[in-house]
Amino acid sequence: MWKRLLIVVLILIGLLVLIGAFLPKRFSASGEISIVADRTRVHALVGDLSQWDRWGPWKDGDPTLVVTLGERTSGVGARQSWKGDTGDGELTFTQCDPERGIAYDLLFIDGERRSPARSWLSYTPQDGATKVVWGLEGELDVPIVGGWMIVLMGPALDGMIQQGLTKLKQVAESGS
Repeated sequence: MWKRLLIVVLILIGLLVLIGAFLPKRFSASGEISIVADRTRVHALVGDLSQWDRWGPWKDGDPTLVVTLGERTSGVGARQSWKGDTGDGELTFTQCDPERGIAYDLLFIDGERRSPARSWLSYTPQDGATKVVWGLEGELDVPIVGGWMIVLMGPALDGMIQQGLTKLKQVAESGS
């Protein structure tokens, strides 16, 4: 009986490894929302890292998160880093346009492993409101396990983005 159980477990592990080898290494997530505020108001919140605590979803998921702002908090080159139970990282603005939005490079840090990603928030006028699209994409180059991590984290990333957009909408529309 133990021999059969061991064979079944080994076959299952083998299948998980085999499937994991063929799962994608690239990930992406996105969401959008319509905010009843002009692009200037949206950009004041999005284009300045010192405002991100007001609408960002990260501390909701990890209350231990400590964010350190760089010397510049807005414009190209603005930076921040963070440390928390869910991981460490840093981001740097690569684009910052009050009419179109921002783009930034991310670096997720897990011990010695560095996982780069790109993200953006774009805004366009939409019938008295502003349509905001937030996207994130990157690659997790961790053999076998990375593909499974991407499959499992996809819904979580989409949820985090939507939560952030909802909070951004609330803050922007409240005018505070």
